Amino acid sequence: MKKTFCLFSLAVGLFCCLGSLEAAEVLWQADFSQDGPLNWRSIHINKRDRFEVKNNELIVTGVAAPYLGSRYIIDLPDLDRGALCFEVNPNSAKASGAYSRNGFSLMVRLNDVVTAFGISSWFRYREHSPQKQVHMYNDPPFGQYYPCKIEFDKTAGTLRYYLKDMVTPVFVEDNVAFPDKNTLIVGNYGLCSGTVENRLRNLRLEKMDGSGSGSVRTFVLHGFASGSYQLDRLTGALSTSPVVNYYVKPIVNVLCVNKFTLDRMPDFSMLSAGSLVVLADIPLNCAKLDQAALLHLEAAVRNGTTLIVLGGMFTLNKGCFAGTPLEALMPVTIAQPFSMHTFPAMPEFPGAAKSAFYMTHGGNIKPQAQVFAQHNQIPLLVGWKYGKGQVVVSMVVPAGDIPDGRYFCGQTNQFTDKIVKSVNALK
Repeated sequence: MKKTFCLFSLAVGLFCCLGSLEAAEVLWQADFSQDGPLNWRSIHINKRDRFEVKNNELIVTGVAAPYLGSRYIIDLPDLDRGALCFEVNPNSAKASGAYSRNGFSLMVRLNDVVTAFGISSWFRYREHSPQKQVHMYNDPPFGQYYPCKIEFDKTAGTLRYYLKDMVTPVFVEDNVAFPDKNTLIVGNYGLCSGTVENRLRNLRLEKMDGSGSGSVRTFVLHGFASGSYQLDRLTGALSTSPVVNYYVKPIVNVLCVNKFTLDRMPDFSMLSAGSLVVLADIPLNCAKLDQAALLHLEAAVRNGTTLIVLGGMFTLNKGCFAGTPLEALMPVTIAQPFSMHTFPAMPEFPGAAKSAFYMTHGGNIKPQAQVFAQHNQIPLLVGWKYGKGQVVVSMVVPAGDIPDGRYFCGQTNQFTDKIVKSVNALK
C-alpha cells in the first residue's frame, strides 16, 4: 500500500455513546445541515467523484481510480483521550459488481489511522504499525447504516475499534504513537471496479472524561471443541454480566502447523475484578491473541478476574501455551505437545454417572495448586489462586469414540458444577 492511502478518515457517531462506560462531551460535530458540495479543504480532486451533503448526510460517490480518488480534510480539536464516532452506509445504492476488485471505496482517516469499507470487511491500515493492514470485521452489511467508533488514548497509547457493538471492540492496538494535532480525512479509495455510492452521518469527535475503568464482563472464547462443554450453564452459574462470545477460525490447517484467528480481538484490558474469561479449547497462536492481549489477560487475572481453561486438541500443550504470558498463570506445567494420557477403558468422571473420557493433557501439578478431580492419581481438574484472581484448568480432552449410552464428561451437569465449585472454593 502506498502512502497516498491517506484517504479514509474515520466517520460518524450518533451511537458512539451507546453502552459507553463513561461520560463523553461532544467537542466537534460535522455540519451537514446545508445541502450542497462538501466545504472541507480538498487534498486531491478527481473530477468524476462527488462529495455532496444532502438531508444531513454526506454522500460520497466514488469511481475506480486506485489511490487517486478525491480526498477532503478538516482539522479537529486537540485532545488526548476521545473517540471519533459515526454511522456508515457502505455501497448504499447496492451497486452490482461495484466491489469486484480489491473492494475499497469509502475511506476515512483519523490522523494516521485509515479505515475503509469494502466487500468483505472493515479494513484498517496504519503506515507505521507492525500490523499495517487488518481486516477487522467480516461481511459488513450493505445498503443500511450501522455505527462505528474509533477510540484513542494518547497517554496510554491505545486504539480501540468498534463496529455495530459500541461496548465490545473488534480490534485493539497498544503502544501507538499519536501526532500532536488531530485531523480527519474523508475520501474515495478508488479500489472498486465501477461507481459506488457511500453515505456517512452523525460524524463527531467526543472527549472522554478520563474516569473510564474496567468493568465486570464475561468473555467466552470458543475453540473447536467448545461444543463439548456446557458453557451456558457454566457462565450462568459464575457470572451475571452479559456474555461476549469470540470464535476461532482456521487460517491454514496443516498437521502440526496450525494457524488460527479469532472473529475479532478481545480487549482484556476492559476487565475488572469479578470478571470471567473462559478459554474453551483455545490455541494461543491466534492471529488476534497477540503478546499485548495476553499480557492484559494476565494482568486482569492478577487483579481479580476468574480464568477457566477447558481442554481440547488445540489448547494447553497442544495450543502453544509454552513461552506465553499465560504459561505462568497455569496451575500445571505445559508439557510437550504429544504428552497426553490415554484411558482405553474410558472411565467415568468422578460423580458423573454414564460419563466418559479417553484422554487428558500431560503436565505436572505446580506447588500450591489444588487438584479438584482426579482418576488414578492423574489430575482431571486443577486450580489455584493467581494474585487476586483464580484459575481453573480442565485437563480432560474431548476425544475418542464414546460408547452408546454414555457421554463425554464435559457435557454433564456434574462436570460443569464441579468447575463452579472449584472456582468458588478458590475465591
